[in-house]
Amino acid sequence: MAHAQRGGYAFVKDTFGLPVAVLCSEDASLICKKNKLTLVELLRPFCRLTTEVRIRDQLGHYYKMSDLRISLSEPHPEPISDSKHRLLLSQTVRQTEGNVDVEMSYRSFGNVEVGGPTPWYENYRDDFIQLMNQSDHEYIRHYMGSMLVVSTSNVDPVAAFTELYQYQK
Repeated sequence: MAHAQRGGYAFVKDTFGLPVAVLCSEDASLICKKNKLTLVELLRPFCRLTTEVRIRDQLGHYYKMSDLRISLSEPHPEPISDSKHRLLLSQTVRQTEGNVDVEMSYRSFGNVEVGGPTPWYENYRDDFIQLMNQSDHEYIRHYMGSMLVVSTSNVDPVAAFTELYQYQK
C-alpha cells in the first residue's frame, strides 16, 4: 500500500520488518477460513508495536524496543516464477491507475515545486519488494523465528507439531 507522504526512515521501517514464518496445520487453517482469512491475515493487525517494550536475550541483558514491526508470512518452497512475478506487478499498476482520487504529493525546493512519486510507482515498489525472491547472499528475507500453529481440536497435536517441524527444516 502506498504512502505518499512517508519519508525514507518510515519506508524502511514499514518495508523491512522482523520476518517470522507461520506454519499452520490443516485443522487450524480450516478454523481460520471460517472468517475467509488465513492465519497470517488474521494476525497481521497485531504485528506492530506502538509502545516501547523491554526484551531480554539469552544472556539476561535487557533491550528497549520501540516501533517494532513483525512481518508474518507463510514459507513457500519454490520461488515465484518470472512470468507470475510480472503478472502480479502489472495487476498492481492497473489497480492503481483506476484510482483517480489519489492526490499527488509535492515537495518545495526553494521556488520550485517538484511532484512526489506517482501512486502506481509506490504500489509497484512495495509489491516488488514483497514479491522479491530470496537470494543466497542477502539476509533481509531470512526468517528470524517461526510460529507453528495447531488447533486444540486436533486428535494428535504432537504428531501435527512434529510434521510442521519437519516441514520447516
